[in-house]
Amino acid sequence: MSDLIGLFVIVFFLVLFGSIGLSNEKKSFAKIDELEKKYSYIKLYNTKAINFKPEKFEMVYGDCVVATDYFKMVMAGLKSIFGGRLTSYETLIDRAKRMAICRMLEMADSNGFSEIYNLRIETNNIGRTSGNNGNPAIEIFVYGTAVK
Repeated sequence: MSDLIGLFVIVFFLVLFGSIGLSNEKKSFAKIDELEKKYSYIKLYNTKAINFKPEKFEMVYGDCVVATDYFKMVMAGLKSIFGGRLTSYETLIDRAKRMAICRMLEMADSNGFSEIYNLRIETNNIGRTSGNNGNPAIEIFVYGTAVK
């Protein structure tokens, strides 16, 4: 009987924290959508060459670190047993990438730029590394050359 109660408590907390995590993620995506609309006039290019002489240029960048919640860790752990896409982590990476780009766009906007060339995206796993049992997280760093 006590094993059944313990299982119920674990499932209850997984559902509770999972719903809180999903709610927070939904709010985060709504904020990102809002920022993307605000800075939609800034054009992004991943090409190195530009066909004109800019009057001003500057490096702009943005970064974002997003940690996973325990619900996603449990779901990804179960999924990795059977194989397949880890969609719970895909949304994590998508959210971090889009937020980092929005922060870079904010930097470009505050300096009066309207185009960014040579856009690059770098990733880094942090948190759960060898010898460290921390919560897994990902850092996304984006940068490019803003021109006017």
